[in-house]
Amino acid sequence: MSYRSPKTEKAARMDAEGNYNESLILLSKAAKEGDQYARTQLGKRLLVGDRASVNRWRLSVDLWTLEVARLLTGNPAARAGDGIAWVQGLCADLGVPPLRAYGITEADVPLLVEKTAAASSTKANPIALTKEELTQILERAL
Repeated sequence: MSYRSPKTEKAARMDAEGNYNESLILLSKAAKEGDQYARTQLGKRLLVGDRASVNRWRLSVDLWTLEVARLLTGNPAARAGDGIAWVQGLCADLGVPPLRAYGITEADVPLLVEKTAAASSTKANPIALTKEELTQILERAL
């Protein structure tokens, strides 16, 4: 069970009320203070684009995302899009093909999600992903 601090509890209440921007800011502050649960929640949001305040794909308002972009690019003025571009460039440089290059289609996603959720390696992950989150990740990787 993950420890939820007063800040992460408040962020959860903000999420429930639909105040995603405020929740992201509070989680970012808690993460900067070393709150591992807050970091986990931010990581999950970044990974699946969940509960963004502007829209699902733009987390530029999240201070934590900006910090990650700056760390990845080495540019103190980097924005979230710069970090995304850096990761996309790395994938291109390494020749990482999309899953469809291996014959995987949208029809395969439900079975892959079930198998992934049941895998022993998934159970050892520090971030527990829901089936909906796994589905979003796989669909984006097609």
